[in-house]
Amino acid sequence: MVKRGGFLWGLYACLFTIAGILTAFFVHKKHQDTKTTVLSSIWFLWPALDLWLFSLIYFSGSVDWGTWVISKNRKTGRITLRSKIVHFPFLQISYLTWLSKQYLKNEEVYHKVADRIYVGKYPKHYPRDYPHEADIVVDLTVEFSEPREIVSTRAYHCYPCLDFVLTKDVVVLAELANHLAKQRQHSLYIHCANGHGRSATLAGMILILRGECKNMEQAGNQMRRFRKTIKFNDYQVSIAEEALEYIDSEAYSKARLNTALIAEVTFADDI
Repeated sequence: MVKRGGFLWGLYACLFTIAGILTAFFVHKKHQDTKTTVLSSIWFLWPALDLWLFSLIYFSGSVDWGTWVISKNRKTGRITLRSKIVHFPFLQISYLTWLSKQYLKNEEVYHKVADRIYVGKYPKHYPRDYPHEADIVVDLTVEFSEPREIVSTRAYHCYPCLDFVLTKDVVVLAELANHLAKQRQHSLYIHCANGHGRSATLAGMILILRGECKNMEQAGNQMRRFRKTIKFNDYQVSIAEEALEYIDSEAYSKARLNTALIAEVTFADDI
């Protein structure tokens, strides 16, 4: 699935690259002016360069670089203005792709997949697209800014990941899943873009840590009884299983005693 992301953004990048080259060719042929040629082609070559960047990030396997490049604020859930401008092509195509899926697929925004656990899409229209029972929200999108109303009224946790993947930082993922698994008195809304992969993988980890499922396959089957489109991929499962193994290890127990080792993982006080 990492390669799938690379091929997808590589395809978009190729289209913009070809468009940029053709534009430069025809403009130069008509005007014979280098400045005009460059200015006209840059509108295609700039998106091409941005999309090639994300294609290379996927192909390299360094998926956490995508999170760093976008620089989404984990406290506010907002994408910085700099990223919105520089990476406008990637963010806009991500949004348009997501929007088209909403019109083409008649699917509920979210489903309750277990006791006090909801899995779903990016809640663009708040409060309509949000389970009101959920007082903790977990945002796994890197490509969207979270509605301010959610961040200001809920215990908000943001761990941005590119589509098709999860963070490769096993310590962060393990601490996040373990923390959420203990919040039995609260209701969780875990969302990514479409509520199929990233969010479902984390929800599956929580079910295993709570002892409700034995493995990711069983967790997936259980959640699909309520949300049929859930489908985490092999890459996401392998990262999740690695994080679950880490939680059971002696290294994790020692890390819990040394907060410096997990300083990157911080949680607001849950309600």
